[in-house]
Amino acid sequence: RVPVEPNEAPRNRHRSRRDRFHEGMARLVAEHEAQFAEHGLPAGHAKRLTQAAGELRLAINARGLQQGKRTAATSGAREVTRDALRQLRIVSSLVVPK
Repeated sequence: RVPVEPNEAPRNRHRSRRDRFHEGMARLVAEHEAQFAEHGLPAGHAKRLTQAAGELRLAINARGLQQGKRTAATSGAREVTRDALRQLRIVSSLVVPK
């Protein structure tokens, strides 16, 4: 299991597999960084690759959290609207026209 950071959204199984794959690839690139440098990649390429993957993971998690907040807000708005309509029907039934 991949440990979840305290402020990080829980990940589904597919995402954690993908994370492990990317982390493994970053380790492999770091081990062979000299060979990559010989073929024209800049020094520190593995470090920048790892940082980019980490930033991407944070962005994906932030997006998931934001979607959850929007879903909760929509659900809350529906509930408030439903309650208001229920109360309006009750008041309507009590008011008798002259």
